[in-house]
Amino acid sequence: KQMYPLFADNPVVGITHAKALLSTGNYQECLKVLAKVNILPQEGAQEGHDIFELANLSIAVDLLERNKYKEALKYVNDSENWPENLGAGKPYEPDTRFQDYISAFCHTRLGDNKQAENYFQQIIGYSEKNWGNSLCPENIYIANQVFSEHGKQKDAAFFMERWKTEQDSLRDWKISASSSAPKVQWVVAKYMGDEEKSGKLEKEIADNPSETRFRLFLKTLSLNQAWLKQFKKQNK
Repeated sequence: KQMYPLFADNPVVGITHAKALLSTGNYQECLKVLAKVNILPQEGAQEGHDIFELANLSIAVDLLERNKYKEALKYVNDSENWPENLGAGKPYEPDTRFQDYISAFCHTRLGDNKQAENYFQQIIGYSEKNWGNSLCPENIYIANQVFSEHGKQKDAAFFMERWKTEQDSLRDWKISASSSAPKVQWVVAKYMGDEEKSGKLEKEIADNPSETRFRLFLKTLSLNQAWLKQFKKQNK
């Protein structure tokens, strides 16, 4: 905080300050700092975009909690942008299943079921081509849930079993932690209905200060489940 005013033009200082603002819940200030950062385009320059995405999603989820769905949608949409000044180019097919899930929830609460369904179909369409091509295992959980809710349980089971096998292979060949990674284990435990194991893993992951995205995902999931429970109760 003390360094930033003195070296505001230094991208390393700017990103470090933005990260600190994100971790302390100062999301709007974080976005203001990121707007002034200039990182030269280079391979692997992803951190600035990741902070930008998480700051926008954090604001969106905060707005969800306050039932401000239209305002939340703005920040969800902004989170999908790839500002040139942050040095990372937009991938050909970015994985936006978490954003689509939040958007579907917002439109459902706003009474626009048609638009909500469009977002669910985007999740299905992306997942059919790229089920496991994600650095965020929580997106696999979202895909499995949406498939199941749309009568595609057999397809979901096929993709989940294939994904589990791929994760085991990556672990066995020591290419990555994969099926040993806590978030992958959490998705598998939820899929297998092992609530005791998933509950323990959930707490372990959420307690990790670097797991901002996972905590946002859990909060969104909780809000959606609470609303569905209330909706079913009112429509008995």
